[in-house]
Amino acid sequence: MQTSLQATLPMMPIRTADTSHMSWSKALLIAIGVEAALLILGAIALGSASKSHDMKQDVVELQIADPELEHHVEPPKPMPKLQKLPPVPTPHIRQVVAPTPPQPQAPAAPSEVAEAVAPPPPPTPSSNAAAHEAEFEARLRAAIQNAMVYPSTARMAHIAGKTKVSLHFRDGVISHAQLVQGSGSAVLDQAALAAVANAVSPVVPESLKGRDLDYQIWVSFELKHAL
Repeated sequence: MQTSLQATLPMMPIRTADTSHMSWSKALLIAIGVEAALLILGAIALGSASKSHDMKQDVVELQIADPELEHHVEPPKPMPKLQKLPPVPTPHIRQVVAPTPPQPQAPAAPSEVAEAVAPPPPPTPSSNAAAHEAEFEARLRAAIQNAMVYPSTARMAHIAGKTKVSLHFRDGVISHAQLVQGSGSAVLDQAALAAVANAVSPVVPESLKGRDLDYQIWVSFELKHAL
């Protein structure tokens, strides 16, 4: 038993030494791998920097080779012309003016109402007398003309004409008949005076009563009256 234990004991340190040697080997391999990785990363970084430097140098060389490219500016493109549209006609708007309502009139003063309602002034006595006299003269002339009798001898001889006579009138009485202008026929003139004497006086207006009136009246003899 002792012999076997002695034989086995010396081998234990050898296994320990082998194990320690293997640990150092692994550590060394790891260190070498890390350094190799760092070298690779450094090489990659150096290559990138070199490429960047080469690109910058190419750009500088391009700028030096063609300096006009720096100042070359592309001219602006012309804008398309806009087509002018025709003017839009303005619609005609008819202006409607509202009618002005009638304004209420202020009531007239009492004096103005009295003046508007007051009847016209009555005619003066002189105007009344002149109007009545003219109207009566027309009626007297008609009465004498109606009293005229066309002489048969003058009718047969186809004698016509007119005679002017004068007369005096007062309160319905005719007098003082005289020949003023003859007709050229004594027969017609006598018939005119007879007509004045035989005429029926028209009604005398109140304004002419008691007055002396003198008239000159034409008595006409026309053949149409003799038929």
